[in-house]
Amino acid sequence: MKVIAIILSLCAIIYTGCKKDSRNFELEMAELETFIFDQKAKGLKIDTALTGIFHILKEPGEGPVPQPGDTCFIEYKCFLINNRLVEKSQDFYPPNGIWKFIFAPPDMNAGLRAGIELMNAKCEMDIIIPSNLAYGKKGTANIPPYSTLIYAVKMHDLRIKKN
Repeated sequence: MKVIAIILSLCAIIYTGCKKDSRNFELEMAELETFIFDQKAKGLKIDTALTGIFHILKEPGEGPVPQPGDTCFIEYKCFLINNRLVEKSQDFYPPNGIWKFIFAPPDMNAGLRAGIELMNAKCEMDIIIPSNLAYGKKGTANIPPYSTLIYAVKMHDLRIKKN
């Protein structure tokens, strides 16, 4: 009986160790295509940037867009494509949830940077970022591998760098 239990345990370990992650880039792209189709069917205008991100302008802003050295004041919520909230600026920047930073921080993912580059003061935008411009095949503690991210971002203010 002990031998059977040991063999079954070893089989379970081997099976789970060899099991591949079911998420891959092709599945992510299929989900993204469906998401974009659904959003367009709702009448939303989705624009594509040369960088590979998609964006939905919710509220136009005013003035220039950020350049390196400018100070941005943004508030955001980050969702997976299935609408699961993974983080929000309120969790990191209390009490008002506004993230103040000098554009562009080196640790910012490429997709978010590309989206913020399109925003000016008072602008509100949804930025849709494929995983290859975010956390890719590695993911993070809260974000699975090959996950498209949707950032709902508001640029509260933009202060131009003084020369």
